[in-house]
Amino acid sequence: MWVLTENKELVNLAHASIISVSADGEHVYASTPGLGAYEGHSYHLCYAWDSETARKVIRRIGDAIARGEAFLDIMDALAHLEEDAR
Repeated sequence: MWVLTENKELVNLAHASIISVSADGEHVYASTPGLGAYEGHSYHLCYAWDSETARKVIRRIGDAIARGEAFLDIMDALAHLEEDAR
């Protein structure tokens, strides 16, 4: 699955080994594993205003993967979360 990040970068989650929340609970990252002498890399997917929202973003990504979607615009996912909160 490809994700269009908040910064308008395309990230292929097929190469990510983990999707995580930053220590402050406000950012969602996809990380690739290191291979041999090469270090892994983290990709910033979006800013989520709190840890609860960040966890919901991760659930949205998981749901999209489970449905077999090939593409997710992370900003659309955040907008849906805002709508659901109202």
